[in-house]
Amino acid sequence: MHNHKIGALVRGISAGLVGLLAGTINVLTAVAQDKATTVADESSAGLSLTVGDLYAGQTKMESSGETRGRVSVNRFAFGVGETITQEFKVGFSYQVSEIGHEQSNLTGLPGQLRTIAAAATYTPEIEPGWTGILLVNPGWYTAAGGSAFGARGFGVTTGVGVRREISPTLKATVGVAYNTLASRHYRIVPFSGLEWKVNGDWTLVAGVPQTGISYAATKELRLAWLVLANGGSYYVEKDPRGDTAGKLSLARSKLEHFEILTGPSATYAWTKTSFVSISAGSVLYRRFEYRDLNYKSTSRDAAPYVTGTVGFGF
Repeated sequence: MHNHKIGALVRGISAGLVGLLAGTINVLTAVAQDKATTVADESSAGLSLTVGDLYAGQTKMESSGETRGRVSVNRFAFGVGETITQEFKVGFSYQVSEIGHEQSNLTGLPGQLRTIAAAATYTPEIEPGWTGILLVNPGWYTAAGGSAFGARGFGVTTGVGVRREISPTLKATVGVAYNTLASRHYRIVPFSGLEWKVNGDWTLVAGVPQTGISYAATKELRLAWLVLANGGSYYVEKDPRGDTAGKLSLARSKLEHFEILTGPSATYAWTKTSFVSISAGSVLYRRFEYRDLNYKSTSRDAAPYVTGTVGFGF
């Protein structure tokens, strides 16, 4: 049996799903959420710092049957978390996504998406085997071309759920999150997770927004194959296309970004609270949508991605 340091990385995945739905679903936070839960399991208090970057290559985008050029996404994320008690955690995150496109006047996409947010999570034990989940995540989610702290770019995600320990090797999480900034079609988002510890080395997690299988190669090294959802809702103050004469204006609207990625990852924890993680694979699907304006651009091919994340606990 491998020691608690690596084993808790997987035991925290289901609870970490809630954090991934905090206003924006982000693949860079997947390992950080697992690690933050690990720290909470081992200590009643602790500070964590996570820095990561994801580059997702160019995909051909299409809208209304017409090609809109090729688009790539380069995302940098920085987060700080504090475990006040084992049940109560707070944090702050900053994220910027650079959108690379050949012809912005055709894609209708801004050059940059920004997230500045805080979070508070409370996970009390309801009774033996049952844990409640409460989440409040206020922040600003804005596109380039407008103020990073504009009132219309402010949103709050709230979530409620429950985690059930069915047996020592099987745990389930289910709940729902509500995002005030998202367009009306995406304001309510369910989350779920089923974690099965097959044996001392193998763990299977199935759910939304993360599904995968992981293997504890050593006490410090964990290997995994994951399928992840990634994206968010952003306020767009100015139309990225500039001159919109004769066109439907995209100004003062909401942009929904969504991706599905899959690939292998490796996480090395050199102490109980510090780790490095790398992952590479394929972007299977990418969509940018101004849903309330019926303007959508979707990918027509796949692209490679690569991520790197480093976390420190104090």
